[in-house]
Amino acid sequence: MNKSTCVDVQRLDVRRGKSLVLDQVDFQLSPGRIIGLLGPSGSGKSTLLRSIVGNQITSDGAVTVLGKPAGHKSLRNRVGYMTQSASIYEDLSTRQNIAYFAKILRQPSAEVDRVLHTTDLAGQAGHLGRDLSGGQRNRVSLAIALLGSPEIVILDEPTVGLDPVLRADLWKMFSQLAATGSCLVVSSHVMDEAMRCDEILLLREGKLLGQMTPAALMESTGAENPEDAFVSLIAAGGTKQVPNAACARAEASGNVRRRRAMNRTLATAGRVLAQVMHDPRTIALMLLVPSLLIGLIAWIFTETDAFSRIGPAMIALFPFVVMFLVTSIATLRERRSGTLERLLSMPMAKGEFIFGYTLAFTLVAIVQTVIAVSFAIWVCGLHIEGQLWLLFAVAALDALLGISLGLMASAFAHTEFQVVQFMPALVIPQFLLAGIILPREQLPGALQAIGDWLPLSPAIDALSDAAAGTTDSATAINMLLIAAWIAAALLIGSLTLRRRTA
Repeated sequence: MNKSTCVDVQRLDVRRGKSLVLDQVDFQLSPGRIIGLLGPSGSGKSTLLRSIVGNQITSDGAVTVLGKPAGHKSLRNRVGYMTQSASIYEDLSTRQNIAYFAKILRQPSAEVDRVLHTTDLAGQAGHLGRDLSGGQRNRVSLAIALLGSPEIVILDEPTVGLDPVLRADLWKMFSQLAATGSCLVVSSHVMDEAMRCDEILLLREGKLLGQMTPAALMESTGAENPEDAFVSLIAAGGTKQVPNAACARAEASGNVRRRRAMNRTLATAGRVLAQVMHDPRTIALMLLVPSLLIGLIAWIFTETDAFSRIGPAMIALFPFVVMFLVTSIATLRERRSGTLERLLSMPMAKGEFIFGYTLAFTLVAIVQTVIAVSFAIWVCGLHIEGQLWLLFAVAALDALLGISLGLMASAFAHTEFQVVQFMPALVIPQFLLAGIILPREQLPGALQAIGDWLPLSPAIDALSDAAAGTTDSATAINMLLIAAWIAAALLIGSLTLRRRTA
């Protein structure tokens, strides 16, 4: 890769199924320039941008960015990326959105104020994402991409939905960024925006028709406007003119340190808790529903002593199920909104993302456990012979088990329908075989063997022992088994998340 080149794409192919989305694309980009990636919708612009960021699985060819393979971890705080969708959290305010990503990139609070001012969002800093207009959401997404003044800024149709005045202001800002040495790649299907660029890439049906300056495009085609020039270029079969340009940028330091990883995990946990606080219905679901269901069971068996037998199992079941339901859509929401793609293009490890969610919901689970166990004992009359602290500890561990399995399911799923499919696979067998309806020793041999290895089984056994005061080494083993299931589910969930899309 030439020192005057910041992006080098060589013979790039991307296939999606049997379709060739990008076909033998070659070009080089230089620092300090605005590069317009122009072409009609469906021409492969977004796929090409994802390839430069490193979020796209490619079929052939090579993409080198700042001397490293695209997507290399050392690039994740050097390349700013704005996805085509807004990619913000609608249940966080404008400032909270930007501040969270600033923490991931280790940027100071002053940088949050700078990009708020740059994108004219200071007046909307306290507004929730869901209350913003489409254009305002795009500006929040753009502000995030500009955090830290990255060396390369990838912007997928940043001016869509903006009024002409703000659009002109943004292009002025793009010119100022390029003047500092940054390379900006701006995609658009509006050909008039070509004239604002230093250089343009013309893409159609996955093929690069040409790379040239806007003046060269107009001169070579003799057209009166960019749209006619593009049509003329298509008719001529395209020409791949690649002008030379110079200017190099020094590489920043590479590897992410462990303390930074912890900061990103804590930032994610704080962000998730802030989202939860903006959603009272979810708070009610997590904190109150388990207690209400336990109360319903106690009411049903009010004339018998059956609740004393099954009460511990209900403490295990209902918090487990509720936390599973809430967390099973966690990464799915991130994937649908585009925030997951944006996060994984930053210096955010997959494990940090999963453990950030785990930490946030663990704090919720502790509160949930205190409410549910207290309600079962002091309102529903569940008789406890053992130590209360141990009962609370096992119940909290059980809720954390539901969180970890939910996050694992969420990492696997790509649609809400797939999440629903995990319910019968991961929850119903445990309800039937883990000892809630019948003690496992009363089940047929094969079913008993299956039940003994279900994640919820050691939780029910440990809670029953803690309630009865019969704790021994078996209780400690059961708690270790719960912890092992939690660790395995979180590890599988982390490994399942994909940094790159097909």
